[in-house]
Amino acid sequence: MPTINQLSTIGEVTSADTLPVFDESNGDARKMSVLQLQDYLEENLNLADVEFLQAGTGAVERSVQSKLRDVVSVKDFGAVGDGVTDDTAAIQATMNAVLAAGGGTVYFPRGVYRVTSLSLSWGASIVSMVFAGEGQAATEIKKIGAATTPVLSLIGTLGDGRYSEVRDLTINANSVANYGIQLDLVARTVFRSVRVVSATSVGIYSGGSLINTFYDCNLVGNLYGYQCRKVGLVRCNMVQFFGGSIRNNTNWGMDVGDTSGLNLYGVDIEQNGTAGNIGGAIIIRSTCGDEFAGANIAIYGTWFEANNGTTLWSESATNLILAVRDTTFIDPEGGRTMNIGAVAQLTLDSVWANKTGDTSIVAAASCSVRDSAIRTLTDTSTKRVYENSVIDGIHVQFKSSSASGSRLMNGPAVNAGTSNISSSSGVAATLLTASGATPRMYNVFACLGGAGASYTANARFAWDAANLVRMGGENAANL
Repeated sequence: MPTINQLSTIGEVTSADTLPVFDESNGDARKMSVLQLQDYLEENLNLADVEFLQAGTGAVERSVQSKLRDVVSVKDFGAVGDGVTDDTAAIQATMNAVLAAGGGTVYFPRGVYRVTSLSLSWGASIVSMVFAGEGQAATEIKKIGAATTPVLSLIGTLGDGRYSEVRDLTINANSVANYGIQLDLVARTVFRSVRVVSATSVGIYSGGSLINTFYDCNLVGNLYGYQCRKVGLVRCNMVQFFGGSIRNNTNWGMDVGDTSGLNLYGVDIEQNGTAGNIGGAIIIRSTCGDEFAGANIAIYGTWFEANNGTTLWSESATNLILAVRDTTFIDPEGGRTMNIGAVAQLTLDSVWANKTGDTSIVAAASCSVRDSAIRTLTDTSTKRVYENSVIDGIHVQFKSSSASGSRLMNGPAVNAGTSNISSSSGVAATLLTASGATPRMYNVFACLGGAGASYTANARFAWDAANLVRMGGENAANL
């Protein structure tokens, strides 16, 4: 390799100047112009022989070539990213090369990369792949062509693809691709700051994939934002969303089926579904609770606003445990906040759904409502607990002998029917029947009200003789 031995020039160097150069390969000493030297170096320079030393104590020398190969850019294989060129072949070649080399980072510099479809299959290997852009607003992979194939397909066998990551980019299905991202049997993959838009079917489709985590991801303007289903006997499990938003999807924001575990933490879910009770924010399918081990779905600190259709709908699922905590429901279209079928257990803890017209319908085997404010609740569950909750219009049906274990503590106004109970003067009206073996009611508030200044009707609580009721109320002389 040629080495510049001496630059004995004082002042500025121009293209017309000559420099003394010593070529160690043949002992030749000669003078070259600056332009000649530039051409000579371009023809003969081998970056494998040029040393690089990182700053800092303990750094060791390595070649510039080794340093540059730490990250593989799609532009190394000819991608342009100008929003005009078809970059499919170049990006696919990059992905294949990194996979074949044992994994690493596929880097997308800022730009718009037009592709027909990209696919990576792990086969039987366990290789970590990272797909990294420069940000949701800087790097975009955009679908072109008429085929409806996904923009990006990641395919493994169970457990393959583990410890991989997709981050800092936008997947634009361009109203052509059925899926923005398709995951099939891919485990332990992280999605960080990924935006998926305009899929004709699903923004992110997960088939039999598990232990996948989504941080600050945005699923916007698809038919469905996220959907999960099993592949063969393999269910989705341990799927987690942290932050981000799911909004303006025209059917369901999330369509959750065949999963054993799903957690949402601090997600903004807005304006999903279509007016006229089409879709909504989240639907939980009955298949989430049809296996022996059951399923656990938890929604924490999530904000639901202005969703059309039904905000949260759970089909009957025998082995499903559903928990909604520290969550707000605001301005649902048509007053459809929750419709919960016969699940194994429902917990509403610190839930605010108190706008006029909100309606929550519950038919769980066991229902607990704590520290919540809900406008209207129709509860036909078998066992129920209400503690420190404010519910303006509650219709609780305690009339089943299977109500064993139910209790009211510091509870709301309770109504045993479907509307306000009224009675003619002198005729008793039953406010609440608790006929189970061990129902417990504490500090139940009973209010007699109606037109006129005086109330002469008697009201009564009916319960099994072995049980006690502590009660107080207004106009309670005849209680």
